[in-house]
Amino acid sequence: MRIRLQPLFDSDAGGGSGGVLAGDPPAPPPAGDAGGDRLAELERELGEARAQLTARQQAEAEAQRRAAEEAGNFKKLYEDTQAQLATVAAERAAQTAREMRLAAATAAGLDAELATRLVGDTPEALAADAKKLAQRLAPAAPSTGATNPGASRRGAATIDEQINADFAKRSKRAAFRIS
Repeated sequence: MRIRLQPLFDSDAGGGSGGVLAGDPPAPPPAGDAGGDRLAELERELGEARAQLTARQQAEAEAQRRAAEEAGNFKKLYEDTQAQLATVAAERAAQTAREMRLAAATAAGLDAELATRLVGDTPEALAADAKKLAQRLAPAAPSTGATNPGASRRGAATIDEQINADFAKRSKRAAFRIS
């Protein structure tokens, strides 16, 4: 195994004066020298490489920016889709509730207009509420109280029956007068 030692000072550079450190870039050759043309060509290639690197870095940064932007758009699209789904779910729940109220009202014999007044979350609760509302809206039995005391003695249950009974009595009286 060999170990190679590099001199601290390069004796060839600087005309043998020993003032140039090893690893320092060599001094530019004198003008008109073939090495000077090569150096200019290398510097031009270096400038082009740096420009290409800068352009490539800018393109990569632009691609990353677009990817992030698209990712942001996907996030917005996802959020919009979730909002639409929530809206559809709420509309469906409202429609189901309307249908349950209408079914309960119809089963209790109520008009469809009265279905909106029913309260409850389950079909059973709506049916119970519809039954209560139907009982409240049922016609009351005719009153035969103090304002019409004779109706209770005759036993007439409705107004139509009272009118028919009165008509029948008057017809009998008219029949006796004629004969």
